[in-house]
Amino acid sequence: MAAPAAGSQTSLDDLGDDSVGEVLIRLPSQASLTVASAVCKRWRGLCTSPAFLRRFRFRRRHLGSPFLGLLHSAGGIWDLRVLRDAGARSRPDIAAPLRAVDGAVHGLTRFRRYQDLQILDYRDGRFLLKPRKYNHLFLYDLLTGGHAELKWPLPHVFSDMTGFLLDGGNVVFVCKNEPSDNPNIPPRCERDHSCLYSAGTGEWQLLQPPCRDADAARYAVCRHDVAWSQCAGEVIYSRCSHHDVGRCLVALDTRTMSRSIVTLPRYLQRIPCPWMKTKSQRDFTLMEMDDRGNIGLVAADERKFVLRVWLRREEGGNTSATCQGEEWTLYRKVMLQGLAHQVAERYAVHLNALQVVAAYSGTVHLRMVVEDEEQAEGSFCFFPAKEQVKDRLCFFASLNLACMEFSNVQSETVCEQDRFYPLTLPWRAPFLPPPGNEEVDN
Repeated sequence: MAAPAAGSQTSLDDLGDDSVGEVLIRLPSQASLTVASAVCKRWRGLCTSPAFLRRFRFRRRHLGSPFLGLLHSAGGIWDLRVLRDAGARSRPDIAAPLRAVDGAVHGLTRFRRYQDLQILDYRDGRFLLKPRKYNHLFLYDLLTGGHAELKWPLPHVFSDMTGFLLDGGNVVFVCKNEPSDNPNIPPRCERDHSCLYSAGTGEWQLLQPPCRDADAARYAVCRHDVAWSQCAGEVIYSRCSHHDVGRCLVALDTRTMSRSIVTLPRYLQRIPCPWMKTKSQRDFTLMEMDDRGNIGLVAADERKFVLRVWLRREEGGNTSATCQGEEWTLYRKVMLQGLAHQVAERYAVHLNALQVVAAYSGTVHLRMVVEDEEQAEGSFCFFPAKEQVKDRLCFFASLNLACMEFSNVQSETVCEQDRFYPLTLPWRAPFLPPPGNEEVDN
């Protein structure tokens, strides 16, 4: 862009699209963005472009949503507990949401007739709930108490699929074919279809997302060996493991409903032994890193208290970009023995394992497990029976990867099988009713 002549005035029209986009991305709400899109055709094109909307949603969800703490549950809604962020307690601007969180579980009494209400997914203050024995599907807003019952999807969805919440209130279900050591046992779901719920139309759609040509052969081999699935942004990653193709991720981009194969870093290319599969333990966690579609991969060496973080850059925000194991960059290797020793000395305990419970917007939330008496006596069972799983004292800490500072160090008694969810202020789903006279867009 040429420099303006002396004495002339400069306006927004003189700026390039990138500069105008950086101004618009800082608008405070979705309503403000709608008003800005009506200024001119140029602004409307910028405001409605998929790349801009993805960045805007990321900022609203991450940068504009203060971290309140961690929600943890063994899978059901009735044992839901809140591990509050120590730093958030002193912030007066989020005092009201914190009070709402403290009494949020009481608002679930309306679902008391469902004895076993399971959490399918949690995102931005909303729960996707389903009773184990009934064909009902609910979306519940934790902070406002608003809820909606979604239309029941197509038959046989919950017998072989797992669900995720997306931006805007959409829901997607993907196959969950766990690997089997017996090749004669067929997968639970022969078809690799997905079910998509549109919040705008309230209807379900059965899809069979194609895989790009370069990955079609590998996907045909490993598509039935899904160990677990995780949603990062608008992409669902399923970890697969097959002796012919190695360990990899199948990425389902819910914006284009297409699949691609993501090769893991070389450090994680080791294929687990068959007896390790029974642990059903996730050995790494995915995390959104920025508003341009880049993701991070966090892996913890449990016994050595070492944390490794890799970054994978999505060219132009396209998750189907070619990515080999070498394209993962080791971003951080953090030795956490010092933190473990400080906690152990302060509370007079012995820590024997480090686990990543959640990774959110550049911050990793860690759990340090206290060794119990049975382990100290050498009678630790590597595969404990279900009735032997009990609550244990753990210590939690949050690590900011940008400044490498620890915060929120506190203790909590939790079950080893608990699932954890970052609790933030939500960007409200469009089909939930507004909470009284409060502002609709937080």
